[in-house]
Amino acid sequence: MSTHACERNKYLGAYDKPILRDKMLWVLIGLIIFGFVALLSPNEGAERSTGIPLWLDSLLGALVVGATIGYPLALVRRVIRLFVSRRSGHLSSNSDLIHNHTPLETFSDIPRSVRENGGGYTTPRPILPVDPVVKQNSLAGNLVADSASLSRAREGLPFPIARTARSLQISHNPIEQYTLLLELAESISVSVGAVAAAWLIRNEPDNPQLQSLYQAMSRGVSQGTWHSVIAAAAKSMANSESAIPGYCQGVGQSKKSPDLVSILRGVVEERNRWAHGARPTTKGDAAIRINDILEKLDIALRKISFLGHSPWILVRDTSYDRRSGQFVANVGKAMSDHPEFEPSTIRTSTPLAEDTLYVDAKGIYIDLTPLVVYKYCVHCRQPEMFYADRLDRGRAVLKSFARGHETFDEEIFEEFQDIMNRPAG
Repeated sequence: MSTHACERNKYLGAYDKPILRDKMLWVLIGLIIFGFVALLSPNEGAERSTGIPLWLDSLLGALVVGATIGYPLALVRRVIRLFVSRRSGHLSSNSDLIHNHTPLETFSDIPRSVRENGGGYTTPRPILPVDPVVKQNSLAGNLVADSASLSRAREGLPFPIARTARSLQISHNPIEQYTLLLELAESISVSVGAVAAAWLIRNEPDNPQLQSLYQAMSRGVSQGTWHSVIAAAAKSMANSESAIPGYCQGVGQSKKSPDLVSILRGVVEERNRWAHGARPTTKGDAAIRINDILEKLDIALRKISFLGHSPWILVRDTSYDRRSGQFVANVGKAMSDHPEFEPSTIRTSTPLAEDTLYVDAKGIYIDLTPLVVYKYCVHCRQPEMFYADRLDRGRAVLKSFARGHETFDEEIFEEFQDIMNRPAG
């Protein structure tokens, strides 16, 4: 007997499941109550030959009435059901399958529950052929998980980029992967842009693009603003002896690939579509778009591999070695996707501030503050890496790379004011 039939004759082989909804059960209960009331009523002229109390005698009699009338009725209903199912159930079900175009080729392919218990069987949903586009792109998760560029980014790029790459590779939902790819592009724009701006603040503070960045802080820095800073820094580093190693080659155009800014702007166009309501609504649509975005970001990640040779470091504490005349700093390498930065010790003649992020460009330490900071997040209740998003009413609004949480900092605001009001030259 089919599973459905077993559920219909669950209790005592005759009552349906759930039993409280079975009408035959209430018929049985009604007979028992009726018999109890009838036997309990006084009957003049009748003599009781037993010493059993009247209420107990009436209850036993009512149970006997229910067992001899109510339960057999349920068994009769079961026999009628089986007879109707076997006689006409499979014919009506098979007809429904034909009209619904279910691809069952032979009678033996029809489920047994259709053939034996058609009276209570709901016709299954037709098995539709797999859309070849969806089938092809159902491997989008594998494309992301198997991406060599994403794996290398998780191991050797700054924490904001590596962490987003990790979230992307462990996700198996195409719609979520699509969103994370857009977040990865933003992490690249902000991270490379912050390095470029920090270098300009140190080496070319009067650069016009820095002034545009400061102005954008009043309303919130867009990816386009960071892209302009990236391009401006590349132009300035081209003739500078203090250029970050590999920056100009990585950011610039080559014979095999366009410049980094052009690639990132292509992803921003997709983000604009997403922001204006044209986001993917199905996994198939998301998978198709993933292929295009991943192709662009794969090139972008290869181009910014130079960041792995100029690691970000978080200074934990410093001390001065009087004998060598150098500062000894215990730092954490803010590279790879692990939130616990790998500890290391460096010696340098450059004084470094504690709890501060630097770019170690071959012994030249570029301060990322106030653009990128590492501080306690009141939402996550743990330290997080933040970037400056905007300046608002005497406070700097800092946004978390990982979750987008916002926090406010007055000291960072004052530091921006000092930089912006610094005399020319």
